[in-house]
Amino acid sequence: MKMKLLLGTAAITAAIAFGAVLAGCDTSSNTGSSNDMHGMDMTDHTHNMDSLIGAPPAGMVMTKAVMMTRGKTIFEGICTHCHQADAKGIVDSIPPLLNSDFLMADRRRSMQIVMYGSITPITVNGKNYWNVMPAIGGADGNVASILTYVRNHFNGAADSISEDEVMKERMQM
Repeated sequence: MKMKLLLGTAAITAAIAFGAVLAGCDTSSNTGSSNDMHGMDMTDHTHNMDSLIGAPPAGMVMTKAVMMTRGKTIFEGICTHCHQADAKGIVDSIPPLLNSDFLMADRRRSMQIVMYGSITPITVNGKNYWNVMPAIGGADGNVASILTYVRNHFNGAADSISEDEVMKERMQM
């Protein structure tokens, strides 16, 4: 039996802030608000990803090349704060996205974590991690883009995650 745990925005915000401090994520760009980390208002993560790059315009053809470009922008603007620019994570705190068996093992789980976050312990490449992954959320095309970028650029995948896959996963939750 699978258990899904979804938290409200306030609980996620508190957990993110607490988890980031414990993990040693770079919070030096914090502007001072308790809901602001890395210059992003953590009370509305969905708004942040979409405001960083904008939701894909209606009718935009999301080719792999387009998704890789959009995904790189999202990765550099959001993910690097904890997972680092080289995607190696932070030793003993933040799991790597580079060559990640956890990321590559389950596309659905990866979509769920990007959309809704996670507070459960995970094992990546045989190493246990217990930290908060904030919900990144955003438009289906942006969720597909960040996952396509990370899976391809840091893990050697040749496939893409489509907007339709993300939309179907979102509807099942």
